[in-house]
Amino acid sequence: SGAQQCSTCDGGSVPGNTSGSCVKCTQGRYASPGDIACSICPAGSIPAAQNNSCVACGSGEYAGAGASQCFACPAGSEPTGNKSTCQACSAAKYATAGSAQCATCSAGSVPNGDQSGCVSCLQGKYASGGPDCLTCSPGSVPSAEQSGCVLCQPGQYAVAGATVCSPCSNGSVPSANLSGCTTCSPGRFAMSGWAQCSTCSGGTVPTPDGSRCIQCEHGKHSVPGDAACSICPVGSIPSSQNNSCIACGPGAYAATGASQCSTCAGGTVPTSNRSACQACEAARYAAPGSSQCLTCSAGSAPHSNRSVCIPCLAGRFASGDPECLPCPNGSVPNAIQSRCLLCQVGEYASAGSAACSVCASGHVPNSHLSGCTSCPAGKFAASGAQQCSTCDGGSVPGNTSGSCVKCAPGRYASPGDTACLLCRAGSIPSAQNNSCIACGSGEYAGAGASQCFACPAGSEP
Repeated sequence: SGAQQCSTCDGGSVPGNTSGSCVKCTQGRYASPGDIACSICPAGSIPAAQNNSCVACGSGEYAGAGASQCFACPAGSEPTGNKSTCQACSAAKYATAGSAQCATCSAGSVPNGDQSGCVSCLQGKYASGGPDCLTCSPGSVPSAEQSGCVLCQPGQYAVAGATVCSPCSNGSVPSANLSGCTTCSPGRFAMSGWAQCSTCSGGTVPTPDGSRCIQCEHGKHSVPGDAACSICPVGSIPSSQNNSCIACGPGAYAATGASQCSTCAGGTVPTSNRSACQACEAARYAAPGSSQCLTCSAGSAPHSNRSVCIPCLAGRFASGDPECLPCPNGSVPNAIQSRCLLCQVGEYASAGSAACSVCASGHVPNSHLSGCTSCPAGKFAASGAQQCSTCDGGSVPGNTSGSCVKCAPGRYASPGDTACLLCRAGSIPSAQNNSCIACGSGEYAGAGASQCFACPAGSEP
């Protein structure tokens, strides 16, 4: 009352009901100079110290409309866009008390339970901006900073949650999904850390632990992929590389499990399956290493060891026989000693003779044709005669009985006589000297005379 002019209230106050004085704004309200009423500050701000304006809440603070002071957002939350209140951090983020905004945990860590901070993932797990630590799938492990998963190197595996990849042991390789190890199939091998199994080459097989291949022992073989070495069937042996079986050559054999073929000795040949040697039949032979027994050529027979043929001795023959045989009496071998030929008429040969012979004069072959027999008295035979003959009258066998000799004058011989005889007195030999004939009437002849004579006159016989 009594004022000369109206005045403007200072900031933070407004005219009273009677407009006679200025009244301070109540807590939480403000007024600029000249305002007629106090106002509330919008959300996210509060009155300044003189209540003459609004000031925004600080970073990480909030205030509702008409609030007199700002408050820090609790841990795990952040101011809303207008800072009127706080909102919880998303599941994958965190915030300490009074944070201006929620943040993402560094790689390898996730928000703790109240999202007020971050905790590191356990070994074998990883995180990269997510709300939870995760387990790597089989075949991978967390990176060094646990921000993601890295695949195992070839030849290594990892189960889910593993911290490091591991090589498989000898004889095994990682499974298809790299979650474990798979044993190599029979006939294949792998060293520790290999990505895949390999097949052993022919002539080799895997070791018991499957880590490498070893050569088959002598007498055995294998083809690529075999789990074990095998013996070759009879009659065959392993090849030089032990990767197959090869049949023994002609004349050779191999027993079960043999490492080399052996040659059959003379007189033997391989059996039909070439597992051993068998002796040739008695009449056949085989040289060392022969594939079959053979028959000796005509005129020869197998040696006692049946390894070669030996020619028959003179007087013996053979034609597919086990030994040379003597020809029987009266026969001799032919030119090639393959059979016996009968001697010619008048010839003889004892058993085993090489040639037929003729008997000497006065002899003829015996009934067996094995030798000669003398002609009986009064008979003769020329050399080579088949039988003895009787001399004609007037002749007798000579000294060798090989021919007949005529009687001397005055002597006679009847057929078959062994010697010429004198005719008795009064007779003389006949014209053929084969008998005696009496002298004629008036004639005479002394004993052994060759002719009769007439008695002279005045005499008589």
